[in-house]
Amino acid sequence: MDFEHFYLHLPVFCQNSLCSLYRARLIRRRYDNAYKALEREVFEQERWTPERIKAFTHWRCQAIVKHAASTVPYYRRLFAELHIDPQDIRGPEDLTALPILEKQTIQRNLADFHSDLKNQMRYSTMHTSGTTGTGLIFPMTQEAEQEQWAIW
Repeated sequence: MDFEHFYLHLPVFCQNSLCSLYRARLIRRRYDNAYKALEREVFEQERWTPERIKAFTHWRCQAIVKHAASTVPYYRRLFAELHIDPQDIRGPEDLTALPILEKQTIQRNLADFHSDLKNQMRYSTMHTSGTTGTGLIFPMTQEAEQEQWAIW
């Protein structure tokens, strides 16, 4: 029996209690002390100069590409097939060297998009809304989720 089936057959007061427990768990996961530090950083970034924003954007792009190329099977293969050194991606403008990633590619190769480090990280399973037909299901680390909420 799956959880949704179980939940739907509970009395309403039990459903409400479960929703409250789930909400408390989400709040605790999203808004701990690490979140508060991230939120302060996001607000500080509003005062950055354009040069500092550009430097940060390039640094962050390089870090993401380096991580993807070294730990994500799909990107390891892609960089090898295209004969692109991940070090050559220095900023967002260099991402044009990579093909546009289509949703169907992710859906057909979902496991190849998981980092080799996934099992060493705390993560939750997230879902996109699927407004174009079918949504995506993917792991997201607690840190990434907190950063997303701090930016929002």
